[in-house]
Amino acid sequence: MSATLKDQNRIGLYTAMAANLALYFAMSRWGVLFAGDWAALAGGWLSLLPAGLGLIVVGVLNAQVDAITKAQLVFLRRRDPLPASEAFTRWGPADPRVDMAALATKFGPLPTDPKGQNALWYRLYKSVEDAPAVEHAHREYLFTRDFHFLSALMLIGFGILAVATFVGVGKTLLYLAILLAQFLMTGQAARNHGQRLVCTVLARKAAEEDRAKNET
Repeated sequence: MSATLKDQNRIGLYTAMAANLALYFAMSRWGVLFAGDWAALAGGWLSLLPAGLGLIVVGVLNAQVDAITKAQLVFLRRRDPLPASEAFTRWGPADPRVDMAALATKFGPLPTDPKGQNALWYRLYKSVEDAPAVEHAHREYLFTRDFHFLSALMLIGFGILAVATFVGVGKTLLYLAILLAQFLMTGQAARNHGQRLVCTVLARKAAEEDRAKNET
């Protein structure tokens, strides 16, 4: 399932990387662009070679890093970084859609340690992973998590290129601010989608238990 969702997200991630490459090129040729010197702009494509090679490296690195490392970057914690590590102590009780009493009746006592919470949540997830709402939430989390990781790499890689090649402190600082904003926004989006995935699974399982109870 996760491999299929990653495949579905690949085009979106490639598009985001291409947009970053286009932004780098636009910023690096800022003066030529606003001067309307289209011949010089078209002839400046060679300046994209270092950035293009950098994007290839970024894509390769993204494929090498595991889910735990990416989650550590998203949730800013080294130990137990997966979002479901707080499924029953934080996310579930805070979501009005989740009937915690129904979950406790069926699966209780609910774990409070991070590893136990993640293990139970994953067992619940596997039973509802094909539900459209769960699949959508999972796809959104994977996309924003990977985009956040790519944003971190591009912040470093494109940031170094900008400092080394851009003319003008103001333009360089503006570009770095855009990269930093992208990094921060994708991180917040990934955290939100991770929480939503956890709670969507819990809400669906709680609803199933309520239906089963009412039918008996």
